[in-house]
Amino acid sequence: MSSPNKRKMNKKLIIMIACISLVTCIAVGSTLAFLVTKTEALQNIFSPSHVSVEVSGTTATNIGETNAYFRMTAVVTVQSTTDPNVYYGTPFVWGTDYTGSYSNVGDWVLNEDGYFYYPTAVAAGNSVIVPTLNVEIINADFAVPAGYQVVVQYLVTAIQAWPNSAIENAWGGSVSNGVYTPSNPQTLS
Repeated sequence: MSSPNKRKMNKKLIIMIACISLVTCIAVGSTLAFLVTKTEALQNIFSPSHVSVEVSGTTATNIGETNAYFRMTAVVTVQSTTDPNVYYGTPFVWGTDYTGSYSNVGDWVLNEDGYFYYPTAVAAGNSVIVPTLNVEIINADFAVPAGYQVVVQYLVTAIQAWPNSAIENAWGGSVSNGVYTPSNPQTLS
């Protein structure tokens, strides 16, 4: 059997632990109550940027919400003069049927991948003139059929300008001081 002194000591220890627990609960509870009533809720808002480009003739416009880098390629087709969705069935091949030269190149840089890259970011709402492809038919056996015409379409894509890694990871090359340099720039002859 336990001694009366030991029981008194255990009773005092239990009362002391209960008091410490009660004080701790009151302190934590009042702190949480204070924080809940005195702190305004914070809202974490993330708005991704919207990148978009519109081409009209030989003008490319950044219609997105952020600065963007542009790249462009020209596609040559033989298209119906009455229905823009109808194309001549025989392939029209560069170097065999036609060749061409670019004018209005300006600051655009031709890369080995066949794309022209605009070296500086185009601000939202701003436009640039794309290089113009002047087509010359070189195949004497090829004649544009009646009701058709040679059409050059300029396909321009855009990518957000910031962070630099966005363009470097997607298109290769590098950005330094706001100027994009493609991985294998070519010289136009």
